[in-house]
Amino acid sequence: MKWLSVCRQLLLIATSAILIACAPADNSEQTSVSKESLASSSLTVTSSESARDDEDESVRLNAWFEERYEEELAFSPIQQTFLGVTENNDKIDDFSLEAQLEQLNWKRESVAEMRANFDYEQLNADAKISYDLGISVGRCRSCKSVPTQRLRF
Repeated sequence: MKWLSVCRQLLLIATSAILIACAPADNSEQTSVSKESLASSSLTVTSSESARDDEDESVRLNAWFEERYEEELAFSPIQQTFLGVTENNDKIDDFSLEAQLEQLNWKRESVAEMRANFDYEQLNADAKISYDLGISVGRCRSCKSVPTQRLRF
């Protein structure tokens, strides 16, 4: 039970790190350089179009992570309170085995959805890191031990 709590905290930390890593960087200098090079070469136009496709896929992935983070946050009124969300201050987390299994299934479904809906090769470098972290969080070691929670020693 304690491992699942630790796993949950690690998942929230990893999700936060993913969202921070997915934040857009200040690329104003790179943007002006890109515009100048687009005007000078038609070859650059084709590479720019593929970069734009990469950015579109990366933007979609970042939006998807934000939605999943909000869904995950709904599982934990305590974490909401830590983050300053006041709408569920009168509630606590559901620590039952059923709730833990529900969250585990949600994580597995989220990873499967991410794999099905996003093309890894079309992601930019930052989004690939977020994608990899999302996959690794879905494989949390202590999550594999949830079925043994029913065993009484």
